[in-house]
Amino acid sequence: MFLCSVCVVVLTCVATPLYRMTNNLDSTPWSWTTYNDLMFTLIFTAEFVIKVIADGFMFTPNAYLRSSWDRIDFIVLISFWVSTVSEFYSNFDVFLLIGEFRALRALRLLTITKASKKHFDLALVSGIQKMTVAALVAGSLLVPFSLYGVILFNDKLGYCLDGSSNRADCGFEYTNNVFNWDIMSPNNYVQPPLEFDSFRVSISSLFQILSLEGWVDLMLNVMNITGAGMPPQPFNSPGNGMFVIIFNFISIVFILNLFVSIIINNYAVQSGTAYLSLKQLAWYEVKRYLSQIRPSKRRDVIPVNKIHRAVYKFVVNKKELLQRMFDFFMFIHFIALVIERYPTTDTADVARNGLFSFATGGLLLLILLQMYAFGFKIYFSNRWNIYRTIVTAGSFTLSIISYHVAYGGIYSNLSKVYYVGLLLLIIPRIDMLNQLVKFASSSLPSLASLLYTWLVIFLVFAIALNQRFGLTRFGENTDGNINCRTVTKALFLLFRSSFGEGWNYIMNDFRVQRPMCYYFSTLHTDCVSVMFTMSLVPMLCLPEMKSESSRKAGTNLIHQVLVYWILWIFSHS
Repeated sequence: MFLCSVCVVVLTCVATPLYRMTNNLDSTPWSWTTYNDLMFTLIFTAEFVIKVIADGFMFTPNAYLRSSWDRIDFIVLISFWVSTVSEFYSNFDVFLLIGEFRALRALRLLTITKASKKHFDLALVSGIQKMTVAALVAGSLLVPFSLYGVILFNDKLGYCLDGSSNRADCGFEYTNNVFNWDIMSPNNYVQPPLEFDSFRVSISSLFQILSLEGWVDLMLNVMNITGAGMPPQPFNSPGNGMFVIIFNFISIVFILNLFVSIIINNYAVQSGTAYLSLKQLAWYEVKRYLSQIRPSKRRDVIPVNKIHRAVYKFVVNKKELLQRMFDFFMFIHFIALVIERYPTTDTADVARNGLFSFATGGLLLLILLQMYAFGFKIYFSNRWNIYRTIVTAGSFTLSIISYHVAYGGIYSNLSKVYYVGLLLLIIPRIDMLNQLVKFASSSLPSLASLLYTWLVIFLVFAIALNQRFGLTRFGENTDGNINCRTVTKALFLLFRSSFGEGWNYIMNDFRVQRPMCYYFSTLHTDCVSVMFTMSLVPMLCLPEMKSESSRKAGTNLIHQVLVYWILWIFSHS
């Protein structure tokens, strides 16, 4: 079943909306994707039937729906059947509607290890109720600041495109400088992306700057206010900036720490460490650290050979001298690294290669002495010695070859990797760094499983974004790399958003609607979620919206909330 889940995820990543449109897969109900969906639907249905027969469906102690993982599988199974049946009847409106649920199929990849399932349960499933309460508490801070923003800055952040006219005189055309050309452009009174003209827009603007993205633009805009409908002037009202600064300070200290503390506390409670005393926690950490410590190995018998015995005594008795020689060669190697500059000259390259050859040659000589003194078995029992030998030998070899190979290209990049990697040998020479590495290595299995869980969650959101925004046209903040046309590019977008870099402006590009986009049919359009606008959501979620304009406004709000939570989650991950 795990291999089937992998195949489903791979096929979902291949059969993107762009791929389906380009290859015209939706013109016939029996394309290769239809056969694959039918096959995996039957496989997962058989799994569902077996589990229900074995443990029951709802009311038995180990019922199918009592497990959070089985509930996710059940939603995925329903999406399989709905998408397969909709393909049979060529009803692609429904097929696109449940497209995002295909992303949940990737969560089955977490079932490969118990550790990844545990991390997912602790971070999301078991803590979802507490996270919801934290969101409500955080809203209690957003609401008053949003109201203050509306009261203080309502109708004051707009500006005329020519930069000098007030709202009453903003019309006709103005001279716009584009690439040093003066072009006549239509003049218009516009609003910045972050503003306070209504409560909904105000809370949206404050919600965006929680990730510290765009807060500088908002602060400068409120500081430039001259009055309602008047052109802004730089630093006309500097006191207004305190509103944004105070909100940022309180939100960082209160809201973000609130969410982080809830996740950490929930993890501690579920894992049991919350019930340990300080001494028990200290003992637990020391135990993990001591498990990484091994006594250094020495020869039981001093070598009989005179040369071998002399080298052995020199290495053992002159340990401080060898360490000083090691520090000297490392210092020369460091100097050779920091004097690199661009553009370079042939003379400078020869001098730097000479320093690299001298330093790495000396380090390699020290390694050979220790290897000869202790023997291969004892010497390579230390993992740092294995790394030291590989990196030093590689660096010395590349420094010799550099005299006969032109600087640049793949060889240059490979040599730089070895030269910089040689600096890591400083770690075992510094006790604090060495202890830090040992602590990190003792947590390596947990870190690996946590990283795997993180990557799977990234993949789930990437598939969801690709299914919803895979054909959306580019905007001002999206381009050939920053988009969701493929799952790979959606992953890059989420990785970028995980640092809070421009996620809110990218979100605004994903809200494009007609007439700013092209619509031919439900399957051939670069508008965002056209069938989402025209199909079930206005009828199910917004029954009171009868006019076209009110439906459009309501659906825009739903799109905004959808992308808000996807990108905001990764901007704080």
